[in-house]
Amino acid sequence: MGVAHPDTLKSTNYLADGLYKQDELSEAEGIYRETFELRTGALGAEHEDTQISADRLARTLVEQGKLSEAIPILRRTWEVRRCVLGVAHPDTLRSASYLADDLYKQGELSEAEGIYRETFELQKGALGAEHEETLISADYLACTLVEQGKLLEAIPILRRT
Repeated sequence: MGVAHPDTLKSTNYLADGLYKQDELSEAEGIYRETFELRTGALGAEHEDTQISADRLARTLVEQGKLSEAIPILRRTWEVRRCVLGVAHPDTLRSASYLADDLYKQGELSEAEGIYRETFELQKGALGAEHEETLISADYLACTLVEQGKLLEAIPILRRT
């Protein structure tokens, strides 16, 4: 089959998943990185399996405190999914949330706020105002607003959730 065969790459990704779950993050990172690069070459950057590898690589980097390395990967994944799947697709919204979470952790509150706000509005329209995912997005948006001292804007959101 070869190292770039889709079935081989799927198995390799499962190996990295197991290492990740056992907190072997450095080794998992190397395998996720290799899988991501091979999938990009074999399947293309926009293929869903490539995006899954990118997500897992980024999550592993975040767990190791490598936010500055993870954020560009998360940003690219979000952009690709917006184009390929659409802005309101659940995978796109999940990518947006991951990016906003990590921007928040890195102190980039203004950018995180914009992504949280967009995600909240899209989820409200797609899932409804009372859906669990919408409420979680509202909480994250409100926390980001509070963190920036925008209490008057945060309070109504917090009252609704």
